[in-house]
Amino acid sequence: MDAYTHLSSIQASQPEYAIFRLYLPLQALQLNLLQAEIARLRQGLGAAELELDGKSGNTEKLFSHFPTRQTQSSSGREPQTSLQEALWNRLEAALKKYSKALLRYRALSQLPPVDPLHHKQLRNWNSDLEGGDGSLCGAEAVVWDEENAGDLTSIALPSESRDPLTYFLQTRVLPWYHNAIGYRYRPRTHVADAFTDVRQQTPIYYYSGRPILLAVNICSTVLSSMIPALCSLALYFIQREGARMGAIVGFTFLFSVVIALITPAKKIETFVATAAFAAVLIVFVGNGNGNGNAGGCAC
Repeated sequence: MDAYTHLSSIQASQPEYAIFRLYLPLQALQLNLLQAEIARLRQGLGAAELELDGKSGNTEKLFSHFPTRQTQSSSGREPQTSLQEALWNRLEAALKKYSKALLRYRALSQLPPVDPLHHKQLRNWNSDLEGGDGSLCGAEAVVWDEENAGDLTSIALPSESRDPLTYFLQTRVLPWYHNAIGYRYRPRTHVADAFTDVRQQTPIYYYSGRPILLAVNICSTVLSSMIPALCSLALYFIQREGARMGAIVGFTFLFSVVIALITPAKKIETFVATAAFAAVLIVFVGNGNGNGNAGGCAC
């Protein structure tokens, strides 16, 4: 199979390699050109209307010359009226193009950025003998160059945000594991030709993300139950008030860091959870449970 057929088969079987260029500079250029054209047409239409108003004593208006309101024959139209209608038709067509281009640009700019790991693997595939074998060269290969990463998107990335720990394991630990020992045990993937269904080996290794997600979920569950309990236990054995307050500050900081690392929580959610955790510890100390004396009485 040729390079593009092979690449398309890989992208269909491994959606994370569905990496495409957005061409946002060209999209923005089209918007600016259409915007300039609309501005010129609007100016010309306004000038034609003013000239017509001056000739007709301000008795005819622009809206009386729209095609839907026009009742006279084409042969009976004034030249200035025909000019207005022609300008309006061009303006209407330009506005439609501009509106579509504006919505398209907004949709494209909201697509997720390219995943660095899969972007690198896609470039390696193009140069590998069992991959593209350098078939995509010149202007076609420049599309996936590293300097164009800001204009690329991985359209098949999961919509939900990944927590930092999961991202670190998938982009750092997993490649290190593969380069160290994983390649010895993991077979290469095979993809089927889009037309003949003939399967061909590729220089791509597939690792399921489920084990990583499972490990992170277990870690999150364990820490969410252990951190409050261990912090309360530590405060129970701390006798000095100053040391307790310092411990509360440290435990609260530790809790916020753990929340930020193992969950995809937003900033406001992290702030609320940290404030609630600190309040629980302060209430625990304020009730005198830190040293077993209610109200801090030393009787």
